[in-house]
Amino acid sequence: MNAYITVLGYWITLVLAYVIIAANSFIFKKENGDVTTITWKSLVFLFIVLLLSPSIIVFVPFVILYRQLVHKILAFKCAENYGGLLNGGDTVHIIENVNESKIKVLFMVGYEKNNSKSFYNHVKEKIMTSKITKCAKTSAVFRKSYGYYYYVKNQVNIEDCIKQLTLPGKYTKTEALMEYLEATEDIPFPENDFGLWDVFIGTHPVNWKTDVPDKTYYPVLLRFHHSLFDGYHLITTVFGNFSDLKVANGSTPKLQIQTNNVFRRLYMILRKFCAAVAFPWRVFLIINANNSSVLCKAKLQNKKIFSHCLDRNKRYMQVVKEIKQSNGVSFTDVILAAISSSFSEYILKNSTTDVTYTSIATPEVPQATDLLISPHQSNDTSLICKNVVYFSVRHLPIYKNINVLERLNLVKNQGGFLKSSYQIMVDYYIFNFLFATFPYVILKKILKRMRVTAVVTNLPGPPKTTCLSGNILEDILMWSISKSSTHTGISIVILTYDGQLQISLTVDKAVISCKHDVDSILSNIYKGLDKLHQEISGNNNSISKRD
Repeated sequence: MNAYITVLGYWITLVLAYVIIAANSFIFKKENGDVTTITWKSLVFLFIVLLLSPSIIVFVPFVILYRQLVHKILAFKCAENYGGLLNGGDTVHIIENVNESKIKVLFMVGYEKNNSKSFYNHVKEKIMTSKITKCAKTSAVFRKSYGYYYYVKNQVNIEDCIKQLTLPGKYTKTEALMEYLEATEDIPFPENDFGLWDVFIGTHPVNWKTDVPDKTYYPVLLRFHHSLFDGYHLITTVFGNFSDLKVANGSTPKLQIQTNNVFRRLYMILRKFCAAVAFPWRVFLIINANNSSVLCKAKLQNKKIFSHCLDRNKRYMQVVKEIKQSNGVSFTDVILAAISSSFSEYILKNSTTDVTYTSIATPEVPQATDLLISPHQSNDTSLICKNVVYFSVRHLPIYKNINVLERLNLVKNQGGFLKSSYQIMVDYYIFNFLFATFPYVILKKILKRMRVTAVVTNLPGPPKTTCLSGNILEDILMWSISKSSTHTGISIVILTYDGQLQISLTVDKAVISCKHDVDSILSNIYKGLDKLHQEISGNNNSISKRD
């Protein structure tokens, strides 16, 4: 009887909580324009789910028991090679086509001229002797049985993952290197595409910086499955194992509350209660992140166009800082406002229907800003393969006539409403629970409810460093994933290595088939930053004149 009273109490609390949430949602929507997908129809659906929540709560334990049974069967079947069922963060990416979950990272290393063989051998030896090769995932493959994905260890020879990047000509042009990057899309990972990574080491120098003719640069192209790393742990692992100066490897920080044990326990109880209450609402927001525009196609081709831009003079980092200081906004808000402006221009030019918003997913790593700190020596290079993704779904305004500052404020206000460090943690719990509990068939159905135009990753980069015994790591470029399950054919990576605002854009050809259009979208992001900066400078000058 007490159990029934407890469930009934929880149920009533949820219903009352969402009556309040619904009211707040519509107030926000009224004040900030149509930048959310919350409608009366959606809220009625949520209310019905809440009414059925007691039966759902009863159903979940049976799923958990089934998962544990699968775990035991696979552990017996694979014996010592069993690497375990995938966790929530890994499963999010493993259910996609392998090509969609590949991330490419290009490292350009300054090295001595006419020493290609030495460079290849130097990098290969460094990889083979690094502690990253001891990580079980680097020699594992993934398989699926009984509705769940799992790892099988010791299936990949590390040497098979190391390949030559051979380009025509003694000194290769940058354009030829970019064409090669596109061609590598169709090259499978080791073990018939079930492996999780490989690396291509340049055997010819590239004319990477034409204004510095006396220096020679060699490319190193790392490709990895997103289930192997998230962006933050990729950088810490690469720097920890290969840089002459190390980035300290910190674990995901927990919320530090400077209170005594009694208050700490009370706080944790309250936090868990709030997470339980917020859980259905955040699930509802995530799976209802849907939009319809020319940039969000129902079916992707798995053929991609890559574009990138380097901020050589480091001007745009200063531009973003000045915009932040003048408006009290975050770095992410400034970038998203510029992306919103660029997307708006393309959508309004190529669409015949009215579009007011577009949905994006923004992965978050709480400790990512640690990478901005000057690297320091560390003896601990036993850095592991780790994929810990926190993310939020946000909605960028798409309007014909809107002032750039109004656009920035919309992005800022909506970010404050839909995204906070606590809500991101709740989202993390949601995905770890859903994707680590339910089988593949159910997860596919959940993801198919989502329509997300782009994945936008903001990855702070460390200061410039050296590698391979004193050779300069000149640039790092990263191209991210697409996701057919959520109709996401665009990914944008913002990486600030060496104080540059480097932006890389990946677009599925089903979304945009013209390279010029892709380059224009990228260029317009920087132009959006220029417009914001000009508007702020104009306002500041006007204030100065009035003073």
